[in-house]
Amino acid sequence: MITQLVRKRLGCAGWQADRVLRRVHGLVPELRTGETLPVGLGDPAIEALYVEAELDELARRFHVERGLRQGLWWGSALADVACSAVGEATDDTVLREGALLHLGLNLYDAVVDIIRRGTRTLSESLDPARLAARLARPEEASTALTCPDEDLQRIVRLFDSAMVSVGRRWAEYPDRAGVLVDLYRRMYESELRISADPFEAKELPYVFVGALVIPPGAQRARSLIRGLSRFFALGDDWDDMFEDMIRGAPNAFLSNASRSKTRRALGYAGRSALRLAAGRRMHDALAERLAAPLRETLQVAREIGPGCHARTLSLCRATINER
Repeated sequence: MITQLVRKRLGCAGWQADRVLRRVHGLVPELRTGETLPVGLGDPAIEALYVEAELDELARRFHVERGLRQGLWWGSALADVACSAVGEATDDTVLREGALLHLGLNLYDAVVDIIRRGTRTLSESLDPARLAARLARPEEASTALTCPDEDLQRIVRLFDSAMVSVGRRWAEYPDRAGVLVDLYRRMYESELRISADPFEAKELPYVFVGALVIPPGAQRARSLIRGLSRFFALGDDWDDMFEDMIRGAPNAFLSNASRSKTRRALGYAGRSALRLAAGRRMHDALAERLAAPLRETLQVAREIGPGCHARTLSLCRATINER
């Protein structure tokens, strides 16, 4: 009861959250009126991938039933937007890779931050050097990503399947692999608090999926995915504000990436107290902060072309509507 009251005061639950969403729609009216196109894998393909990846068993073991199919679709939809951003036709192979990696990254994050059992074992199995080897030599059995824990192996298998697919697809473009591995390394180090910036673990997963399609020189497409990553990461931090406040976890509305742990802690405590004291007086500012990267991203998508804009809008609308 108290938890729900506090979440409402922060603007991330109940009618207060609805008010924030209405404000976002007011600031970005095309969320309601813009034309969209279907995006991502269809339901039959998602169901087939769900069964292939043995996600029922994974859901039972880790009590993460909610959202696994949605996670697959969401990753495929982001990959679809990336295809449209570089003028490529929708490629189901790429969409499948996006689905597997997005869900795999989400589950890895859940193990590290929420489940907190097996973090070391899973992290060793998903070490950046191992992913790089699998990507470079996908046909070699010796590079297969494996884990001694049978349950965690189901998560590792998501990454292994995706890396084999990407490695085969990029056989003639080995230079692309370096960009993908570097993004993964930065995410990995941020997730495990090895690096100084805790927010790379929040934003780079979306950039990582985009990099399955977008080459380093495609600046406008990269700008699109970067904008989406900021919007989606802010949305996650809005949803998780109370839980992050309790755990002292990085949150864009409560903390910053200051290199000084003391300054981060003081800033965190001050922002948390201010949000609790101010209540809904801060909700308009919260909505504006959510809307800003969304407006900018949709403008970039519009400049790329109508197909990209319609697919980007479909993904953003689905993300907003499920909150």
